[in-house]
Amino acid sequence: MLGRNTMKSMGSIFQRYLDNHSQINLIALQTGIIGGILAIFYARYNPSNQIIVIITGLLLNGMMLSTTYRAHNSIQRLRYGLICALGSGLAFGIGSFTGNDLMLSNICMILLLPLIGFSNTQHGLITGLLSYIITGYILGTGVVSQTINTALVYALCYLIGGVTIVTGGVLRVFIRKKVLHLNENIEFIQNQEWFVVNGRNTLFTCCLLISVLICNYIAVNYQLDHGYWLSLTAFLLIKNEQLLTIQRSLQRITGTLLGGGLAFGFCWLVHDKLILALIITVMLYLTIIAISRHYGSFTLFLTISISLLIGLQDSQSIIEVKYRILYTLFAVVIVMLCVHTIQPISNQISQKIKSN
Repeated sequence: MLGRNTMKSMGSIFQRYLDNHSQINLIALQTGIIGGILAIFYARYNPSNQIIVIITGLLLNGMMLSTTYRAHNSIQRLRYGLICALGSGLAFGIGSFTGNDLMLSNICMILLLPLIGFSNTQHGLITGLLSYIITGYILGTGVVSQTINTALVYALCYLIGGVTIVTGGVLRVFIRKKVLHLNENIEFIQNQEWFVVNGRNTLFTCCLLISVLICNYIAVNYQLDHGYWLSLTAFLLIKNEQLLTIQRSLQRITGTLLGGGLAFGFCWLVHDKLILALIITVMLYLTIIAISRHYGSFTLFLTISISLLIGLQDSQSIIEVKYRILYTLFAVVIVMLCVHTIQPISNQISQKIKSN
């Protein structure tokens, strides 16, 4: 009886923090296996960091396919996934080239961030597409290139990672339809607006812009190592609902602290890069199945994955884990200040909407 209760308890914990959907698990398996093979290749032969960029593109586009899986037709989702791979690859390259220039990076963010600020959240595919393109840009600013040719190579590597996971999705759909003869009943999204311009979204966009631009200024002006974590954290946290932003901020702090501690422990105890690469394989898998279930568990596994990828490049760079924790906490403070500053204005807008 005790054993059954323990199993039920473990099962409920698993379902709360990790997604058990079969197709999302397949996306996670593909991401983990392919990413793990690349990580093992990197650990064995220690080539250029372009392999790490491919893994990053693989992971981020795997996350896009996972978060948009439910309630979206598979064919349409994969089309958006391909566009996301192309767009985020290009954005990564642009970010790489402009990341060290405060004026250029700010201009790019001013152009990009309103796209997600005014995106129609009812159209999950367009919101996911724009979100991961902007994420690709911010990640690119952390891999600075001095020439356009180098930036193009990084863009291509990120694109390869994204297209690889989308290709896996095409194969899954082909097997389900042509071999297993399984058809889905989900219709294509049609006649949905891509953008919604109203007072609420305008306020959300202003808050997003202010927070990310402040973080970007601090990162670039003070030449912080991995300073893009500031901008990325601010971008990922702010939502057009204050309570959701606060909830995600708390979960982000908890996940980053736990993930950073575990990552430091792995790198402290494990000195063989091949073993680290195998651990990365598992963490990539867990990151994908956590993202659509619980933001805190997703942050935990993502922190471990990114930290171990850094450790794979340089055994001494695991010290950067402490900076990831500090940057996360600092970005949360900036986000909270912005959100609470605009809250009175948001309340006034909500009251006007209700009165009308």
